[in-house]
Amino acid sequence: MLKIILYSEPDFQGECLVFHHSQGALSDKFMVRSCRVVRGSWVLCENKQFSGNMYVLTEEDYPSLTSMGCPSSCSVLSIKLVPMTLSVPSISLFGLEGLEGREITTESEVISLVQEGFNNHILSVRVNSGSWVVCEHSNYRGRQFLLEPIEITNWPKFSSLQTIGSMYPVRQKRQFFRVKNNESGHFLSVQGGVEEKSGRVVATAEVEPQSDIWFYQDGLVKNKLSTTMCLQVMGSVEPAARVVLWNESRQPIQTWSVKMKGLISSLTFPGMVLDVKGGKTYGKEHVVVMPENDERPSQQWEIQLL
Repeated sequence: MLKIILYSEPDFQGECLVFHHSQGALSDKFMVRSCRVVRGSWVLCENKQFSGNMYVLTEEDYPSLTSMGCPSSCSVLSIKLVPMTLSVPSISLFGLEGLEGREITTESEVISLVQEGFNNHILSVRVNSGSWVVCEHSNYRGRQFLLEPIEITNWPKFSSLQTIGSMYPVRQKRQFFRVKNNESGHFLSVQGGVEEKSGRVVATAEVEPQSDIWFYQDGLVKNKLSTTMCLQVMGSVEPAARVVLWNESRQPIQTWSVKMKGLISSLTFPGMVLDVKGGKTYGKEHVVVMPENDERPSQQWEIQLL
């Protein structure tokens, strides 16, 4: 379970408060002086309703305000849980307003834009995927902004900053989960075990032990039965093409973007999403890819963290 513990004194002393969800307003009388992030990533905000200066924390023990990156006079009046994002992170920075001008796109952290040879005067930003922390200065110093997928056409107006010093994607530790189909209530699983090269992927009510436990790694959707295999479309990529568990070394590498509630979309084959074959014929439980269609409830999935 996602969890953060706030303490009223340094070194995890004094009164403590435990939270599993975002809190828009903490008591003005409770002064945060240390904390433990037990699971997930969290944002400490200086004002209520997730406003004011913010400080992003990942799973770790923080014995003091300084270790959290906060000034000694900092007050914490709201906390926000960083949404779980199962996607390859990507962010684009632009030299002009309106997402125009010279473009910088990256999928990894940048400790210093200047040292990397880029102009740090940024006028617009687009978060393509994932959650990102954008910092005022290099080495992740100064004001921080947590950004989920968004287009910011005027960065100085949005942030009151003229530059960006550094940035990094929020990376969660490996989480195991089950994948439930919203239409049928059945779970994504591997049927009949895993052979040397492949495994049959279905959405069924009857699952074999461990076969319905999945995890996400660098864009790959993988099953606990075989950590060297991942979800892949076999054969020609066309409507109703079957999805199987296959060796991850197969080219091209097939990556996915997974919403906690919603679509499981192919990044390799844009416009194609995970679906269930359906109907009354043999193989109706087989998982396939289909063009995204709002009128197909079988394309809607729910991720259940374990």
